[in-house]
Amino acid sequence: MKEIYLDEKQIEEVVIKYLDNHTYNYALMIDGSWGTGKTFFVKNDLIPLIEKNKKESDPKNKILYVSLYGIESCEEISRLLYVELRHQVISKKDSAIKKWIGSGAKVVADVFKESKGIDFEKITETMWDGLLFKNTIMIFDDLERCSCNIIDVLGYINNFVEHDSVKVLLIANEQEINTATHLDNNPLEFLVCLQKNIDFLGENNENEKNNSITISELNERVGKLFKRNQSYERIKEKVVGETIKYKPNFCNKLVELINKYVDDEKIKELLLKKIDAFERISWQYNHYNLRTFLFFISKYSELKSHFSNHMDILEEILDYTYYVCIMVKSGYKLPSWGTTLNGKISIFDNNGESVLGFKFIDEFVKYGKINKKEVNEVVSQYIAYEKEREEYKNDPINVLENWYLMEDKEVEKHLEKMYENLKNEQYICSMYPRILKYYFDLSSIGFKKDYIDESINIMKKNIIDLKWNKLLKNRFFSKSENDNEREYEEKIEYLNQLIKKNQMEEKDFHLNCMLCNELTWGKEFYDYVLKYENDAVEDIEFINKIDIDKLINIINRSNSKNIDLFRIALCKMYKYSNIGELYMDDYENLYLLYKSLDENGNYGITKKCNIRWLKKSLKDIILSLDKERFNTEESKENDKVEL
Repeated sequence: MKEIYLDEKQIEEVVIKYLDNHTYNYALMIDGSWGTGKTFFVKNDLIPLIEKNKKESDPKNKILYVSLYGIESCEEISRLLYVELRHQVISKKDSAIKKWIGSGAKVVADVFKESKGIDFEKITETMWDGLLFKNTIMIFDDLERCSCNIIDVLGYINNFVEHDSVKVLLIANEQEINTATHLDNNPLEFLVCLQKNIDFLGENNENEKNNSITISELNERVGKLFKRNQSYERIKEKVVGETIKYKPNFCNKLVELINKYVDDEKIKELLLKKIDAFERISWQYNHYNLRTFLFFISKYSELKSHFSNHMDILEEILDYTYYVCIMVKSGYKLPSWGTTLNGKISIFDNNGESVLGFKFIDEFVKYGKINKKEVNEVVSQYIAYEKEREEYKNDPINVLENWYLMEDKEVEKHLEKMYENLKNEQYICSMYPRILKYYFDLSSIGFKKDYIDESINIMKKNIIDLKWNKLLKNRFFSKSENDNEREYEEKIEYLNQLIKKNQMEEKDFHLNCMLCNELTWGKEFYDYVLKYENDAVEDIEFINKIDIDKLINIINRSNSKNIDLFRIALCKMYKYSNIGELYMDDYENLYLLYKSLDENGNYGITKKCNIRWLKKSLKDIILSLDKERFNTEESKENDKVEL
């Protein structure tokens, strides 16, 4: 069943209804993860609301708030309640005493605990005289953080609920309660659970073979055998009548924290602008901890002193700083930088989004250390980048996006300037489709057409000279009434054919270069195939591109590992059902390779095995090609190559 979470407004309504309900006695639990702001909500919103409500209903009502963090016994809870209750009944005229007790209830309780000569049993018996719990609202926070037995604590609280009709709010992270470690640890139970002859619900632990078991596994066994959690659930059912799942509006909470804790207006403006980004990062890592966000605020605010003159850089590092804070607080491993100072870091694994990361941020967040040298380098790099970006922004290739808002002379000026920039090799080849699009679009409505052929010639020369190997793609929307779309596509295809030729030459060169390294050639072939196996339709040959004599020689000299990797690479490359259409040109070289390999040569045992397996794979490939070579009724059996 899907859990339903309530926001703070909804929880407030439930609590007020609970306080006003006297039909039956029960405690109300507010359950939420650590760091989501439960305690903050209770102290700053819920208690003031209860105060207001009790003034309207019963002004005599007293609110007792107790944190159970680190509490070791129910007796200690009584001490805390005593101090809190005394605080409530001290008259207003004793303001100094009231202030002293109210500011240090836990300290007072600890003093009582350590004090010798104080008969606390007697105090406990008599302390309720004149301090009746009638009209009392008790709030027990940090239930999961108490150090004593949870079942005993709930039984203790039940006395107030059942016998004194006290309204009780329990604030907890129930997920942390439902573990054996939060219940009493009996040494005898541990000894029982170490017995090997007990089948722990079909448990198959490999550690048993080594006569070892981890602490978490032992705790899990104790929980299973002695039904710790079941005991908790039974007592909870008796005490707690309703459990509310607390999950605040995360974005609203972030806004609240920023407004409360950030004084610098520029920093505040940057943070408020990025609320949605913070929420996305938190969702990605399922980390909605407000304490982490406060940690981030403190770190980020500190960074301003190092970038006071470069607020644009401060904005650039914002997302990554929050990401690192989550990583550090969650115990995740940070990126490995090596000698690099910055780079793109993937932070959204599901959709591949990334941000610009910085090495110095990792060190600052994790260790509180600022590497001023790296900061200065980053600032210098960023200034240079911004200058370059500003220049690019004013380039005709960007300005012409709004050509329809310009006068003719201005358009012509930018078309001419773009051509000059192209001629001076100021544009990388991937920009060519965009440039041609402008020339086609604008020539179709009456602007100069000469630029098209002249530009194509320049582009052709640059592609060949630079050996550009990435195909061009048309991704640009046209605002003109262009009737030359087909011609444009043909020009792009023409340029792509030149690029494909570059690709083939590069791959051919790479293939034969691999045969130069006896130690790694098989691995290089394998990596090559992984990279290019989907390009088979475009290649139409593979082994035919390789110097076959060189290949045979290196196999004869090679170790088993490289031969095996080469065999796997061949199987991957020739895996297609239409192998004859793609690789018929490879037939002769494949056959020559097959016939040249001697599985009975002067090799070690493992190498002989690998040679034999390689020949088997080659035979399967050749037979597949045979089927397509001789697949007509006229083909004769004796025409086939003998294997």
